[in-house]
Amino acid sequence: MEKLPEYFDVSLGQIEQNGEIKSETLRDKQEEGQGLVEYALILLLVAIVVISILILLGPGIGRMFSSVRTGIS
Repeated sequence: MEKLPEYFDVSLGQIEQNGEIKSETLRDKQEEGQGLVEYALILLLVAIVVISILILLGPGIGRMFSSVRTGIS
């Protein structure tokens, strides 16, 4: 038997007398998924910014550490 999508996972208290699922139940599940997508997009944006900064500043930081290492020697 095929497994139904998660938003079909409802309890009997969420089903109205005419057999329809209460609309806020489906909306809550969809909003939860939407929130996860938004967090993933924010995380992706932060990762892109951090990687860009490291690419731009990386060579300068490497030269600075090299000069410090040379000065210590």
